[in-house]
Amino acid sequence: MDARPYTEDMVYSRYPGSSCLLALGVVLLLLPVAVRSQPRLLEAGLKMGAPLNDLVEAREDRTIPISGGLMAVINLPLGFAVEGNALYKRLGFRVGSGNFPGGSVVDSRFSSWEFPVLLRSYPLGRNPLFQPFLSAGLNIRTTSPGFLIGGGRETTPGLVLAAGVRNGPGRVKIAPEIRYTRWSEKTPVFSGSGDAGARLNANQLEVMLGLTF
Repeated sequence: MDARPYTEDMVYSRYPGSSCLLALGVVLLLLPVAVRSQPRLLEAGLKMGAPLNDLVEAREDRTIPISGGLMAVINLPLGFAVEGNALYKRLGFRVGSGNFPGGSVVDSRFSSWEFPVLLRSYPLGRNPLFQPFLSAGLNIRTTSPGFLIGGGRETTPGLVLAAGVRNGPGRVKIAPEIRYTRWSEKTPVFSGSGDAGARLNANQLEVMLGLTF
């Protein structure tokens, strides 16, 4: 009769499956944590913004100071993501058609759609409670007919730079940011000189808020 005391090595040698069961249990316990730490491939939601400068150069910029639309984010490896937006603005202006007493005044509002696509980078990764990010990309703006010179739709490209932060945990992501767009030109929207003319500003600075689910 073998009176040697049992040791931990003897237990594992007698029950070889116990080590596999233990490893499987650890994996099952850690799997939900690993899954939660991985960002979803696609996020969709809303984007809202407000301008910090005049968007129309005229005697009076009468743009409605709130814009909004849809957004989608495709999360990529290595702390990158691609963001796309479809944003609506209601631009407006007020100008005088003459510099003499009794000259007529034009007061107009018209629609504008923007379609920016940006590459987003998270310099600190996706693990912090708050995740700063930097973005850069291209934007396309299309403005509706109306008082536009030539009576047709105008399309203007632009470059975009942005910086912001979003929350890390949770399914709902809230991301405030500052966004700057440099348009390729100052698109004219009403002919005239001085106070009698109006054109879209080539510089566009906005504070924005993204909400994805």
